[in-house]
Amino acid sequence: MTPSTKNLTLLAQIPFFKEFTMEQLKWVDANTTEYAFTAKEEIPTSGAMKSTYWILLYGSWEMKLMKKGKIITLGVHQIGKWFQRNTLSEPEDMIHLQATSNAYILMVEEEEMLEMFIKKFPINENIGFG
Repeated sequence: MTPSTKNLTLLAQIPFFKEFTMEQLKWVDANTTEYAFTAKEEIPTSGAMKSTYWILLYGSWEMKLMKKGKIITLGVHQIGKWFQRNTLSEPEDMIHLQATSNAYILMVEEEEMLEMFIKKFPINENIGFG
């Protein structure tokens, strides 16, 4: 997990942000952090990070459920998908999010996501698709 530099032109092409104005994209740039992950690197989703939203900008990730000693892959996701640990009912140690390729992922703190709702950024449809 290495901090990365956002590119607003590319960010505007990500499905999650396609309807954002340039002013809204600049707000996202100022209030979020982008990270680069290598293939098979775990994306932190527990403890202090459980309320953090992660939005996949490039690459792919998979969500795994650890249940009764078995690993169940719940899905492999592509660009524009988001994840937040608090949206799931399973105990923290049972869900794992892992990059399946080199990936760039935007970290959005819960407060910033709420601020986007308050500012009426066009995210309602995207939040519904996860």
